[in-house]
Amino acid sequence: MISKDLRNIGIADIQSLIESKRPESQELDYKECLPISWDNEWKKEFLADVCAFANTSGGDMVFGVSEERSSDNQPTGLPLAVVGIAMENPDKTILALENLVRDSIAPRIPRIAFHPVKCDSGHVLIIRISRSWNTPHMVTFKGSSRFFGRTNKGKYQFDVGQIRSAFLASEGMSERIRQFRADRIAKILGNELPRPIAAGPKVVLHLLPLSAFDRNTSFHLREASQQMDKLRPMDATGQDMQYNFDGLMTYWNDGIGKTVGYVQVFRDGALESVSTQLIVQSGEDKMVSSVAFEETILDYLPRYREALAGCGIEFPFIIMLTLIDVKGTEWRISARRRSEQMLAWDRDVMTLPDVLWETANQPVDGVLHPLFDMLWQASGLARCWHYNKDGKWVGVQHDKPGNT
Repeated sequence: MISKDLRNIGIADIQSLIESKRPESQELDYKECLPISWDNEWKKEFLADVCAFANTSGGDMVFGVSEERSSDNQPTGLPLAVVGIAMENPDKTILALENLVRDSIAPRIPRIAFHPVKCDSGHVLIIRISRSWNTPHMVTFKGSSRFFGRTNKGKYQFDVGQIRSAFLASEGMSERIRQFRADRIAKILGNELPRPIAAGPKVVLHLLPLSAFDRNTSFHLREASQQMDKLRPMDATGQDMQYNFDGLMTYWNDGIGKTVGYVQVFRDGALESVSTQLIVQSGEDKMVSSVAFEETILDYLPRYREALAGCGIEFPFIIMLTLIDVKGTEWRISARRRSEQMLAWDRDVMTLPDVLWETANQPVDGVLHPLFDMLWQASGLARCWHYNKDGKWVGVQHDKPGNT
């Protein structure tokens, strides 16, 4: 893969690949041409390449670059020259390729992006396929049912054992996600943390890039330290920072030195934010303003996502929300407004289902809608009262809440 944001790749970057003779690899493939009217065999070949990248490590396909040839006229995998491809209408060509991939690979590949680069002889087209979190993918074009992977020597078709292993690996990722959450909640409940946190109700927000569950994923903590402005604990007015065994933590103390919130960024890019300030406790009474709670989550999640993006960590993400020590908490419409219809929460630990945030094009309020609905349902009402008819979070509305 070319080590640069796809949108910023220019012809100088392509020339650099050629001048440095960067060879094809598991994550890079050169293609001399992109036929204007593809026959079915060309389509199958293209889809197999896309599938192989998604099922393995992801990577870039670079169309419009020729390869050096051996003495027996076989491609060597070394780039020779920019030859370009003819695309009178790049947008139309890209749309056709997007439709082909969408309709001919199952399950649908979560992330594939196209970037045309202008050159003297037309365009170089770069297709970036991210490693999929939903493997294995299968080419289904014209009744086909084949799975492909990729090595440094090119793509290969999965055999039965490799197909079985791919399905087991996908199931293993789901289990690792569940186990991560269980381990972290256990540590928070036991206050087994680098900085012990204040007693009382806690809101635990996890933002987990699926790449974190690839055992080879890591990043430099220095990059995270440069994102301090986006890593403030929820509802905190400031923060300090420290490194620890797990990675890097920002934290906020109250006036008497107790840690009331923190953000832990793990070495694999997973992020955990914990706050003791969103749920107010006075004696035995516990109360949370629903509008303030939801607004805080909606405010901080994009900040955390931007911080991870600054470290080179991108979509998709799993969002998890867990509430601890909340039995008897009164969920109010706002801090000063309550409804007799609303019930106090009936359990100490509320573990909400995880939700998938696939792309930046998904509004985060839409992703979180089912979780907010569940909190209102736990309080006796049928749905979150802060969304309009279009599914957009708008905060407090002035109608009387009901059971629908």
